[in-house]
Amino acid sequence: EAEMATAEDLASMRAIRMQAYKEKYGGPCRRRRGRVACACAVLTAPLVIAVTVLRYLLAVAISVLVALLSALLYPHFWLGFFAASALFGRMAWQICVEVPTSLGSQRAPEQLMAPLRISCETDHSWAQELRGVAWSALALVAQGRELAAETGELAL
Repeated sequence: EAEMATAEDLASMRAIRMQAYKEKYGGPCRRRRGRVACACAVLTAPLVIAVTVLRYLLAVAISVLVALLSALLYPHFWLGFFAASALFGRMAWQICVEVPTSLGSQRAPEQLMAPLRISCETDHSWAQELRGVAWSALALVAQGRELAAETGELAL
């Protein structure tokens, strides 16, 4: 009898859980039988997919925002960012000049918004090394993208 009562209790608990599940997740569109359920499932499938994609995009946006906000909390990040920006600006100011686009020194009013051409020249050896490092980094990123595409992972 003890085993019978236990089995009845388990069946009762299972029925209670099933009822709670149906109340929480059930409804006319969640039934597994019937034409109405099939029609509801077909009609709501694009909405379910859209909500899933939006949730994923929101999660990605929030994680990027959290990463940026956490970077704001570290002063050494900002010190490095502003130091690198100042160094880049100083180097560009020293070696880059505007290339004149017309022979005359005065521009016509319609040429004030003409495209700006800037040329940078240097004979420093570190500039050649820096260009080599940049090309190597670009090649490494391209190779990483190819490998990721081959393995089916999300490419950068």
